[in-house]
Amino acid sequence: MSSNKHAEVLKAADGFRKKDDISLIDVLTLAETSIRSMKTFIDSLDSTIYREFRDIAEYIQNIPRSRQNPKILGRYDAKIV
Repeated sequence: MSSNKHAEVLKAADGFRKKDDISLIDVLTLAETSIRSMKTFIDSLDSTIYREFRDIAEYIQNIPRSRQNPKILGRYDAKIV
């Protein structure tokens, strides 16, 4: 989280500390600010997971046929040697 986004969250949270009566708008403002501040992190995490799955899929595709388990490939009548 960047320091600017962190400051926004702290500012919204400070608003809670200074009030005796917290409204729904206050809660929604804090929630929105928190979500916005986490967007970069979540986007990065999504990209990393997607890249990992692509790498795993590529690795599986490149396994020599002789090393693949025929039962995993859907050939249930094949015997494993």
